Amino acid sequence: MHMLVIALLVAWPVLTSAQAPPRSAGSDEAAIRAVIQAYDDAWNRKDPQGYAALFAEDGDQQISTGALRRGRAAIEGGTTASWSGVYQGTTMQTAVESIRFLTPTVALVDTSFEIAGITIGERPVRHGSRAVVLVRSGGRWQIAATRSMVPTAPGGTVR
Repeated sequence: MHMLVIALLVAWPVLTSAQAPPRSAGSDEAAIRAVIQAYDDAWNRKDPQGYAALFAEDGDQQISTGALRRGRAAIEGGTTASWSGVYQGTTMQTAVESIRFLTPTVALVDTSFEIAGITIGERPVRHGSRAVVLVRSGGRWQIAATRSMVPTAPGGTVR
């Protein structure tokens, strides 16, 4: 009986770890970088459906003005409005600064971005930072949330 207990104790970790083979961090990083590139590509094509489709159904987006868009429909509508206003004719370029896996299916991505071609206001180029939370679901990475900010001068606030 003791031998059976010892055998079960030794074999238990192997028996309980029979899961799908783990994905490599490299393949996940590449897939995440592809989502960030697709974000820029959809912006640059002015493709609101393609842009919103990068988000999870319940994803949200807080833009640098502080406005919060909840859900794909709000993201699509808000982005369409932005592209017919201040961001009409603009291009976006995003650089991934870091990718941190919070769990095997949740990643926090810190990015910097540049939006060029702004014709309204004093600055034709806007630089900022964006935190992006992505989740892997159904075998693909989707954006769960973004938080964008444009730096202000030290001590300066908008409100």
